[in-house]
Amino acid sequence: MPPDITKPNNHIYWLWAAYVALAGMMLTGYISLRDRGEIIKDKVAVNELRLQTQLAEIKTKLTSIDASLLELKNDMRQRHE
Repeated sequence: MPPDITKPNNHIYWLWAAYVALAGMMLTGYISLRDRGEIIKDKVAVNELRLQTQLAEIKTKLTSIDASLLELKNDMRQRHE
């Protein structure tokens, strides 16, 4: 025969079971979100490093272009003189 769900002891049992299940789901969700946060932090750090590298390359290219333009400017001045 199934347990009588109208008894107060059964209500307390199911209430505690639901409470424990809810707490377990919340803990699992918190742990997964914390892990995702760490993964995102790692990805952000890698992207920042990649962007800094690209910025350094761009600065190097601009410096090279600037030097070339100065040489061209000096050549143009010498031709006009």
